[in-house]
Amino acid sequence: MTRHPDSSQAASTARAIDRVLAAERDAEASVNAARLQAQTTLEAAREDARATVNAALDRIAAWQRDHAAASQLRLAALRAQAAGLAQRQRPPDQSAIAAAVARVAARLTGGGIGGDR
Repeated sequence: MTRHPDSSQAASTARAIDRVLAAERDAEASVNAARLQAQTTLEAAREDARATVNAALDRIAAWQRDHAAASQLRLAALRAQAAGLAQRQRPPDQSAIAAAVARVAARLTGGGIGGDR
């Protein structure tokens, strides 16, 4: 003898299947919502990272500009100092050179000028 489910059992089974299908739809909607939220969070994190990198690049560029300006000022000061030193240093006149050459020659040859030996 085969057993035929009665109409209340069939209705109960149909309701259970409907609940399972509804739960699957709800789960799929939740997964899609979580996926969308993850994408939104990821994009926000990328934007934050880009902003951080851009801020760091801006700070580096500002430091380089300031350092270059300070280097240029220091270089200008050193050039001015060198120019001042160059103007104060004059080569000795010809008579001073001749006297120095005579003294060196006298020492090298064993002769003396004015009693030097």
